[in-house]
Amino acid sequence: MSSSSSLDSSFDANSGSILVVLSTLYKNYQTKTPQRVKLIDQFIILSVLVALVQFVYCQLVGTFPFNAMLAGFFTCICSMVFGVSLRKQLNPDTSKEFRSIVVEKSIADFVIISILLFFVAVSYLG
Repeated sequence: MSSSSSLDSSFDANSGSILVVLSTLYKNYQTKTPQRVKLIDQFIILSVLVALVQFVYCQLVGTFPFNAMLAGFFTCICSMVFGVSLRKQLNPDTSKEFRSIVVEKSIADFVIISILLFFVAVSYLG
């Protein structure tokens, strides 16, 4: 019985420290992250959520228009990857690696490759 109570107390201590770490992480993110990077993070989260919704839908209902399912799912995943790349280029913490790239060029590259991705996805639909 004493080992059970010691496990419970250690779990409570660990969960408390995890909450402190997560709280500190969230506060630092809110105060130190630029608004532009937060917007890109929201786009990345949205892309992942839409991909998950499409995956769950295909598991529940089926993949009848298979090309449409593949085009939609991979478009979400590719948009997420492009967003992560844009975030890395625009983040001030990693800007030392991308000194030669202008911010406007990074955004233009993202827009052009996204338009190209959507054209490929639409042409894949048939």
